[in-house]
Amino acid sequence: ANVAFVLFTVFQYLLLVAYISQGGALLNNFLALFGDAASTVLPHLEGAAAPAAFTLGMGALLTLGNKRMLENVNNVVVTLVLGSFSALLL
Repeated sequence: ANVAFVLFTVFQYLLLVAYISQGGALLNNFLALFGDAASTVLPHLEGAAAPAAFTLGMGALLTLGNKRMLENVNNVVVTLVLGSFSALLL
């Protein structure tokens, strides 16, 4: 049981790191789409700033959001994940 707990904890940690890292990269790519217009509001994020900004944004959404809004955001994200997975199968 202890080995299963350690493996589960390590797996969850690695999954969390992967999501934060990729979320930061996606945020950086999204900001790059707007070029100079976005750089006046949010400059291009370097190094660990993009994952940190992604984490702060998601944390703020979860902390400040009401139940209905969080359910709607979750539904959209789940739909996007299922859609991208379905696209991989085709």
